[in-house]
Amino acid sequence: MGGLVFKTFAQLFPEDVSRYVRRWITIGTPFQGASRMIQGLLFGYNFKKPSAFINPKIIQNIQRVILPSFWLLPPKNCPFSPKVGVQYYRKKEIKWYGFHSDDELKCWDYDMLIRTNVILVIATLISNSDKYHPPHQIQHSLFDLIREIQHWQNEIERVEQETEESSTSYKWKQFLSPVTKYSDNQPQYSPYYSHYQGVKPTLWDNPSLEKIQERIEEIRSKPVIFPEVGEFEFINIYGSGIETPWHLIIHDVGKDDQKDDFHIHSVKELSQYCEYMSKGGEEIPISVSVSQIYSVWSMIDGDGTVPCYSSSNDGLRTDARFEIRGQDHFKLLQDPRYLL
Repeated sequence: MGGLVFKTFAQLFPEDVSRYVRRWITIGTPFQGASRMIQGLLFGYNFKKPSAFINPKIIQNIQRVILPSFWLLPPKNCPFSPKVGVQYYRKKEIKWYGFHSDDELKCWDYDMLIRTNVILVIATLISNSDKYHPPHQIQHSLFDLIREIQHWQNEIERVEQETEESSTSYKWKQFLSPVTKYSDNQPQYSPYYSHYQGVKPTLWDNPSLEKIQERIEEIRSKPVIFPEVGEFEFINIYGSGIETPWHLIIHDVGKDDQKDDFHIHSVKELSQYCEYMSKGGEEIPISVSVSQIYSVWSMIDGDGTVPCYSSSNDGLRTDARFEIRGQDHFKLLQDPRYLL
């Protein structure tokens, strides 16, 4: 992330770079985004820290709204971007969600182009792995999906709070007057309306997501003008050799209508599953089993957090690039090869 900060500084203030900087060494910088942001936006990614120290739910709420998260998303001019696939209950096809609009058919899949660098991690019960490669032409908006998930999570919290308050009020009225009747009216979920229908969204409203993206892309498009050769050095160090999450597939494999099983029929149930995952898989808003739902990643080469295609693809005039294999994102600084 620090590498992106300096790159932005160099784009906005090239004169200051010429005056004060003679060498820039960047380590594991996600120049083309970090696929872990999918996990952050849906479940919360606490950087492998114990949940006792960093609650994933809190991290999820922070990562959804702070501006630095948007710098870790893939640039609009990069057609290779991680995607989310959801196979809803009893649906044969996977519905894919991505960061970019696919109107111009430019969202080619990185897995499709460089299959030799891809390691698919698929549960043994899944026999057809080809369908886990996203199609070239069909892609729904991941941001719209997250907006709807956020809406249903807010509704779940509201209904739970109202139910708890109603129960408390009922018990108090019973204590005061045993003949007082409790209303059978249960709190209702408000339906979801997209921002395309003229409804104010619950997420990314002020400033809007579109304005944030527009400003970030405006800065990203600025050239990086380094001082002349001999007066400035840029060295890019990145990690590789570790399976790094790429596409996320949420797969509901349930086949039996068992009363105690939870299934993802729509985005509403998907939001409950995300809530369950954001709490470390320890609790869910409904008392059911999620044993038939799997979160499966397709993996590519990287440092466990940033894919190689992103960290090595700086697009700048580079004096040297060093690849350190076998170390994850947080151990690169401890590697003797880096110190040498």
